[in-house]
Amino acid sequence: MKKLLKILDLKLETIPGINIVTAIVLVAHIGDIKRFHNADKLAKFSWIEPVNFSSADTGIKEGNS
Repeated sequence: MKKLLKILDLKLETIPGINIVTAIVLVAHIGDIKRFHNADKLAKFSWIEPVNFSSADTGIKEGNS
C-alpha cells in the first residue's frame, strides 16, 4: 500500500487523521480524481458536501427554536 501511494504521489497520508489504510480506501473509492472538474463535484460524489439546513421562508436555521 505504501508503494502504491508513493507511485500515485497523492500524499493523502500527510493529511491529519488520514493513515495509509484510509488513504488507500479513498483512492479505491474515488478512482481517477482527474474525472472531477472541481472539489465540489468530488465532495458531492463522496457524500461529504456541506448541506444547508436553513429555511428560505422563515430564516430559521437548524438549532434555533
